Amino acid sequence: MKTSMLLLLVFITLTNFLQTEENCPAYGDATSEKVRALNMLKNRSVSSPVSFNTDVTLNEMFNSGDDPTKFSQEDGATVEGYLFNAKQEKGESCNCHTTDIDKQDIHIYISPHEHPTGIADCLVVEITAKDKALHPEWTAAYIKTMKGHKISVTGYLLFDFEHTHQSYGTNPDFFGFFNPSIPFYLC
Repeated sequence: MKTSMLLLLVFITLTNFLQTEENCPAYGDATSEKVRALNMLKNRSVSSPVSFNTDVTLNEMFNSGDDPTKFSQEDGATVEGYLFNAKQEKGESCNCHTTDIDKQDIHIYISPHEHPTGIADCLVVEITAKDKALHPEWTAAYIKTMKGHKISVTGYLLFDFEHTHQSYGTNPDFFGFFNPSIPFYLC
């Protein structure tokens, strides 16, 4: 099955955070205005989305390609799938390339299939530092204990232009070189 990966940022933010860490502003350490604006969306301090797109499914997200107009960044969505794996990530521009594991996100690989053959059959959900602060028990090791179980994730939709042409569905030759993803996220 040729599917694309989708990075989902899960924001279950119940409180207002303005920075990812003391000396890191919501726009991170990005220098370009375009990436700063993207990081502001990744680090948004607004709690749960007001508007939800109830038509969004895992399959629709896999097939979104690199179309930035496919979903509204103001909408939230909930999708369900089977947990394939979880991985602790490293620093990136939205968290000022921190080396503090508590300030880095976790990638959760979920699939619409109960028995995926690999991450090409999955999309990526991100548990952000804000979520980890609210739920310190959410570690990669803890999440891995749910492998094979059906899970549900909710968050804002976001188009991440930094990951265009890096998904299996839009560029199969690129798959494996970089973290495969579709540029749409839930945050």
